[in-house]
Amino acid sequence: DAFHVQGNVYFPSEIEEFLVNSMGVNTNFIIAEQRNKNDQCSYVIVTENKDFNSDYLEDINNFLAKSTFKNLSVSDFVYYEKIPITNNGKYQRSKLKESLNDLPK
Repeated sequence: DAFHVQGNVYFPSEIEEFLVNSMGVNTNFIIAEQRNKNDQCSYVIVTENKDFNSDYLEDINNFLAKSTFKNLSVSDFVYYEKIPITNNGKYQRSKLKESLNDLPK
C-alpha cells in the first residue's frame, strides 16, 4: 500500500531503497504506516536490529527532509525478533500492519 502524505504518494519500497542506497542502511528494515484509535497516522521503521536508536532516527529524518520524501518523517522504531515474510521471501506487510495498529501508542 502506498503512503499518502500531504498530497504526495510514496511507496514504502521506494523509501527503503532510498535509505539503503543513500544512507547505507544495511539491516533488515521496512517503513510501515501505523494508525492509532483516532485514525491518526505515523510512520515507523520496523527492524530486527536493536542497535537503532533515537540518534539514528534523527539522522534518517534529516536525510528524508532533504530528499524527495521531505514530507515524510519517521516517528519511531518497532523491533521484531523476526520480521514476517511470505513464502516468496518478501516482507509480509499486511501482517505487520495488523500488529502495528494493535500496539499501544
